[in-house]
Amino acid sequence: MRTLTSVICWVIAVLAGIVALPVTWIADNVAEETGYVELVRDLRDDPRVVEAVADTAASRVAGDLPEAVRDQVAAQLSQALGALEEVPGFDEAWDDSQRRSHQLWFGGRYIPEQLQVDVTPLVDLALQQVTTALPIAIESPEEVRVPVATAPPGLRFVETTPTWKSITLLAAGAAAVLCFVFARHRSTGLAWIGVGALVIAGVTYVGTRVTVPAVLDGAASGSSQFGQVLTDAVGDRFTASLDGWVEQLALAGGAAIVLGLACRGILALWQRRRRSA
Repeated sequence: MRTLTSVICWVIAVLAGIVALPVTWIADNVAEETGYVELVRDLRDDPRVVEAVADTAASRVAGDLPEAVRDQVAAQLSQALGALEEVPGFDEAWDDSQRRSHQLWFGGRYIPEQLQVDVTPLVDLALQQVTTALPIAIESPEEVRVPVATAPPGLRFVETTPTWKSITLLAAGAAAVLCFVFARHRSTGLAWIGVGALVIAGVTYVGTRVTVPAVLDGAASGSSQFGQVLTDAVGDRFTASLDGWVEQLALAGGAAIVLGLACRGILALWQRRRRSA
């Protein structure tokens, strides 16, 4: 009966863990503003993203100017935006831009039909560098939003992931502890918990290769060239981050298996010697 109970708890722990791992990652890195800003911070070093942001933002700012100076202002502003990495305050402006964009998506007011990024802080910083060189005086705009892509399905669910994170982690943790407690041999129970961790890691790894591209492809289907560059870069960053979590779980699972089997072997050896004595 103890063995059956332990097996049932193991199955529950694995199923809950398969849900808990991606849900926890989404809660910490997408739904949580601070986590999202940290996750996409490295994109500021991606030349493709910087160039796409510079060209698109410059065109948007210059779009309402007189035709005679529109192209010149757009070119100068694009050049300034592309060279912001060397300007003091760029890191803060980039993070502020990501913060504003996140608030547009998950501010709790409404679920947008289209994802936009707010590049106002970057435009303000660029204008400070080129104001004297422009052929016309331009005041810093109150807001510069650039459309990225059609909003993917599930944005409302993303906002609920912190709650689901708590539920699924509690279920997986409790079931794993009960699996260990009810195991006929605790060392064997520990090894099976390690196997479960490997199963969770494997399922998540495979699921990431299917789910992330599908979601991003759906969002990018109606996007501009800028949106495609950004969604590709963000998708790569998301996948790499989640892969890091999967790797850590797999290493922990492997360690649990080795430790459980080692303890089981030592116990068996001790029992054998005891009988022979």
